[in-house]
Amino acid sequence: MEETYGVVILAGGKSERMNFPKVFSNFSGKTFLETIAETYFNADIKNSCVVINEKFSEGCWEEKIRLVRPFVSSIIKTDSNLGRFNSLKLGINKLLSSDFVFIQNVDNPFVDKGIIQSLQKNRYSIGYTQLFYQGRKGHPVLISNRIACHLNSIQGSENNLRDILSEFPKIDVEVDDKRVLANINTKEDYEEYIF
Repeated sequence: MEETYGVVILAGGKSERMNFPKVFSNFSGKTFLETIAETYFNADIKNSCVVINEKFSEGCWEEKIRLVRPFVSSIIKTDSNLGRFNSLKLGINKLLSSDFVFIQNVDNPFVDKGIIQSLQKNRYSIGYTQLFYQGRKGHPVLISNRIACHLNSIQGSENNLRDILSEFPKIDVEVDDKRVLANINTKEDYEEYIF
């Protein structure tokens, strides 16, 4: 039986350091969110969930959300004050039917089909697969259903994904693409990576 994949795109932050919703920052004529969602869709990952800050899902932002809908199976609004782990759990809960789940940050729009396939090729059914560039951890991460179910069962929202993953075995995948390290949180980050 063919294994199934899902992706949770974490876009629930406040973007305070950017002074603009980074989820809608421009990357090659599209928003970060649209770029990421379309990339996974074109890589045949059709079970996808976006968890977005509720403030960036309505009003003047509705048109940008509309452009993403063809590429995702669900969009969940969240209160950014509840934190990243809460956003992760909301997304994971929608993807528990998948054998593996990509965890994708919206502040790294550089994921491509090659990265996705590299993680799939090195999937780990009892653990997770982590990208590395010159010994430094990169994004996205591919977790097994075993980890997804564990994350879903954890109570509270004050947890840290890195600490939880450390309890599970992993496979490291070295890639020759510095952009897997990117976290675009400030205008300076944006200028470094996009221009």
